[in-house]
Amino acid sequence: MAALANGKVTAAILDVRLGCETVAPVARELTKKDTPFVFYSGQFDADPTLAEWPNCRILTKPALPKTIVAVVADLLERKTQRDVRSPAA
Repeated sequence: MAALANGKVTAAILDVRLGCETVAPVARELTKKDTPFVFYSGQFDADPTLAEWPNCRILTKPALPKTIVAVVADLLERKTQRDVRSPAA
């Protein structure tokens, strides 16, 4: 979370769960900072964490490297388009 607090995260790939821990606090912080992210998980069907982000893209494990790169590129492109349409005041 240190990199996120310092504003050094451009986009993120988040596994929904790591053991018993949830990624929800990180996803909330990314949302606050308008940083695009995608969930990458093998257990996306029943995880309650996903209910908070119903429109977030989900990559199913395992994904091919070229698929992961394409999704991140798409996240960044959409972010750039949003930033161009609504520049900060």
